[in-house]
Amino acid sequence: MLAIGADVRTVQEILGHSSLSMTELYTHVTSDAKRLAVQRIDLPILTSGQAIEIEKIDSH
Repeated sequence: MLAIGADVRTVQEILGHSSLSMTELYTHVTSDAKRLAVQRIDLPILTSGQAIEIEKIDSH
């Protein structure tokens, strides 16, 4: 569910876990998930009218 975009709190409720820490025991971060997270922010950010670049993270 997390891999397709569900947030961890929703997954917690669906699985019936009483705590977020229980849900987190069964989750792991994949290289693809990290890459996607970086791609989502890999755009120029506008601050005070000026564009700044975000340095790319190489997972290799």
